[in-house]
Amino acid sequence: MHSKGLLKRIVSTLFSISLLSGSVAGAQECGWDECCPPPPSCASDSQCGNWRLRGSYLYWKPCEKGISLGRELTSVSSKASQNTDFTASTQNMSFEFESGFKVGVGYGSPCCNWDLALDWTYFHASADAQAQGRGVSNSFVGSGFPTGTFFSSDWVSSRVVQPLMSSARWTMALDLVDLSLGYTFCFQECFSIRPSIGLRGTRLDQKYHVGSNVVEFIAEEFAQTAVESTCDLKAIGPRVAVDMEFDCGCGFAIFGSAGASLLYGKFHTRSDAALQPGPGSTTFPDPDLELTNPLFTYEISGGVPSLTTTTVTDLAIGLKWERCYQACDRNYTVGLAAAWEFHAFYDVNQFDFDKIPLSALLIGGLSAAPDPVPLPIGPSLLVEPQSHRKFGDLTTQGLTISAFLGF
Repeated sequence: MHSKGLLKRIVSTLFSISLLSGSVAGAQECGWDECCPPPPSCASDSQCGNWRLRGSYLYWKPCEKGISLGRELTSVSSKASQNTDFTASTQNMSFEFESGFKVGVGYGSPCCNWDLALDWTYFHASADAQAQGRGVSNSFVGSGFPTGTFFSSDWVSSRVVQPLMSSARWTMALDLVDLSLGYTFCFQECFSIRPSIGLRGTRLDQKYHVGSNVVEFIAEEFAQTAVESTCDLKAIGPRVAVDMEFDCGCGFAIFGSAGASLLYGKFHTRSDAALQPGPGSTTFPDPDLELTNPLFTYEISGGVPSLTTTTVTDLAIGLKWERCYQACDRNYTVGLAAAWEFHAFYDVNQFDFDKIPLSALLIGGLSAAPDPVPLPIGPSLLVEPQSHRKFGDLTTQGLTISAFLGF
């Protein structure tokens, strides 16, 4: 399910030096650079363990595969042709950089190089998309479509209901809690490696809403449809990572990490849709469109949680500065860091969707449809919603600015 290009990028990045988000610095400094000697008695304290607090500002951009709104199709054939050729343009979500934060606390053993860290990452984001076309009349079938633009929705469509304008909004709420136990190995006083093991807890809530103006083109009647789809994951599992740091002198260092976690938990997916007759509109509907008097409502999936495993990889690289100071007969370490981080959550797009099966119900137009009734109706009308599942990976990447205090 993963493309070769993505795998190559992950493998190549694994060899890069990167910053472990929210991790605690090694319990033992691997020597002080001669150009910046520490204050008296600070070196010995720094070389032993201490407490460390850390806060980070995140400026990340999310991206998820498989959540396109649909395709705008442009017909290029003539009326004399029995075949119609189309050029297609996929209407993807517009992802932007958004803000988040990360906080952590850690403790390094005063007698050896072991340390323990606890971190919480909070990142919420959203993305939007719009697409439009025009309705297609059955009078064109068999004689070739005229040149024009049509919209084929991934979320709302059938043989007799054609979306004219659609708006979509995707939202994501991501929370990560990481607990890690690490040991720092020092080499040649300026280079250190810190392997670690731990646990990661993940909450990833996703929502996808689509509002559409549609036409039932047999009777040329207009309507609106609303789709609400959710895909929520709660999981926990082991995590391993390797942190590396190279001391550049004068308090500066290049540092980073590569990590991976295997999570086990539950996906909760649900998708509901509704159709309501209404006047035609030339403006884009709200993606959070609420229909007060729907003609049809139906549920794609029953919302039964499914057990699953998913993999997460973490990569980053950064630069930091830190110094040790004395105040009130105590030693304090202060520092700043900037890093570029990349995180990949595999196969977390589990949205259910459906091509609305209204064909058997709407023959003759909306006015000929039965009284409002929830779907699925059953074999009497030979129509059942068919659930399809979208698959794709979620990635987040961007800048992380951190400040930390050791005492």
